[in-house]
Amino acid sequence: MMQIFALTKAGIEKLETVDKGKKLWIVVGDKKEAKKALESVDIVNSFFLELIDKERRDRVEEFEGGVFIILRNPKNSVRLSFVFGKNFLISIGGEYSEAKKRIEMDENVRSLELLLYLQLKSVLDDYLETIESIEEEIEKLEKELLSKPDESVMKKLYSINRKLTKLRRFSWPLRDVFGTLEAEKILSDKQRFRDLYEYSIQVIESTEVDSELLAEMIEIYLESINRRLSEIMKVLTIVSTIFIPLTFITGVYGMNFRNMPELEWEYSYPAVLLSMLVITIAMLFYFRKRGWI
Repeated sequence: MMQIFALTKAGIEKLETVDKGKKLWIVVGDKKEAKKALESVDIVNSFFLELIDKERRDRVEEFEGGVFIILRNPKNSVRLSFVFGKNFLISIGGEYSEAKKRIEMDENVRSLELLLYLQLKSVLDDYLETIESIEEEIEKLEKELLSKPDESVMKKLYSINRKLTKLRRFSWPLRDVFGTLEAEKILSDKQRFRDLYEYSIQVIESTEVDSELLAEMIEIYLESINRRLSEIMKVLTIVSTIFIPLTFITGVYGMNFRNMPELEWEYSYPAVLLSMLVITIAMLFYFRKRGWI
């Protein structure tokens, strides 16, 4: 559904039809209405419609008298499009109640440029909120990793890694988008959009730092698993080594040769058991002295 508003000194006025004599804010929730919204302000370039429908990468496109912006909401992956001209702003997709409330409350800031700024800043705020949420998950998982590095921790690590990889892919174009916007001649408040550019850099750097931290955590987990496997293999090797001479002894006396003097000796059975015990103790003492156990 297409909603049409006019920015006036008294506030935001809802219109039934487009009045080109006023500063217009057109909100389009459905992409099917985007063509109608563009045509209402005399934009008939089909290229913009193709961008709305098919473009996957965030970008800025200039046109005569205005600028076209595509961003992606990191929370739900919805593409948001903004078409900004001298006397109009078209917002396609998303939810803009906070920006509308800000404009209604402050009569000193009722401008289309500020409205665009607030909406773009809201997108970056969503990025930062998503990053903070991921960082909280990483912090909790870090404690689990140190206390109990089991398979469930690894599943959580990979789950967070998928979220972070997706967020990084979304955030990479932000620098170019806001760097281009900062240089746009149609935008008068350069400092405001310069702040957005620096904000986008902060978002990108945060995702990179979190990615490096997560990679280190995955490496720590794999190292802990390898250490556990090494400990298990060491114990199994020691047990196997101890049983080698014991198996040899039982093998010798299990051959049942006829001429074996020890078989006729009264104390042969306890003597063999005692010798096996002595060999076991001696080997354990030797392993401990060498620092193997």
